[in-house]
Amino acid sequence: MAFDIEPQLARLSRDIPSGASWVYEPKWDGFRGLLARLPQGPMLLSRRSRSLGGHYPELLDMCTSLPADTVLDGEIVAFVDGGLDFGVLQHRLTMDERRARAAAAGIPVTFVAFDVLRWSGKDLMRRPLRERRQELEEGAAGLAVHVTPQTEDRELAASWLSRFVAEGIEGVVAKRVDAPYRPGQRDWIKVKRVRSVEAVVVGYIGQLEEPVLVLALYDEGGTLYGFGSTYPLPRAQAGALLAIAPRGWVTGKPIETRWGNRAGERWTKLPPELVAEVAVTHVDHGRLRHLARFLRWRPDRDPRSCTAEQLWSRPS
Repeated sequence: MAFDIEPQLARLSRDIPSGASWVYEPKWDGFRGLLARLPQGPMLLSRRSRSLGGHYPELLDMCTSLPADTVLDGEIVAFVDGGLDFGVLQHRLTMDERRARAAAAGIPVTFVAFDVLRWSGKDLMRRPLRERRQELEEGAAGLAVHVTPQTEDRELAASWLSRFVAEGIEGVVAKRVDAPYRPGQRDWIKVKRVRSVEAVVVGYIGQLEEPVLVLALYDEGGTLYGFGSTYPLPRAQAGALLAIAPRGWVTGKPIETRWGNRAGERWTKLPPELVAEVAVTHVDHGRLRHLARFLRWRPDRDPRSCTAEQLWSRPS
């Protein structure tokens, strides 16, 4: 068969839907992938049909455990020290197959399957999800395939959203149990976990009319380190910043980010006296992967209390 299947997608929602027709699965912090064992050989494709097998060759090797003419839908993840490490996945994309195999010997990646489109030559996409799930669970038993948890309990699914940021579950996906697989359609519902973090404002980028806040946290040794930055603030929200801005100084020192130092951009450094509460989604190795959303100023908080420990504590 030609491997030209477009994955089914999810639309973002603020709330987890309820009702007897819904089941819920965790949204893993990884890369979407279609893993297949076909007559032309094992294949691993991204959501946009890019071949990923050379970057994650251990998953192609795993395909030998699957029946011929089988296609699974799922997530490529890297388990490191009890959590998921998205950076490991990204670093693999810079490697050729030889280097990727060497890396896999130290930190192998895993495929977590959540759907089956074909199994041993049977086209299952028109079948309802409950039947596909049964095929997946029965077929994967005893094989080198991880199957994602699934529940009908909405309260349990909601509890997944409250897990600490570093754990690796970035949200919940809700699916109708009686629905077929619809390639390219956004018929699933995704609810992302968002939590707040209190961070020290150590500077800003741009002008005070629309500043981007530069954020920092104290590590366990008491050293202030770069945590990330925010989306631009409208001037109406920049009140506390306006009061301290005259004490700032322009610097060309690179800003620390999750992806290394952000060089070549001048910004205004401030004394570490302001605290901002921000909404965050993904945190990797103690730093933001994406921009944070400013919520409010916290004049009641001591900047020294803004530690990285809050990233690993469960939100109240």
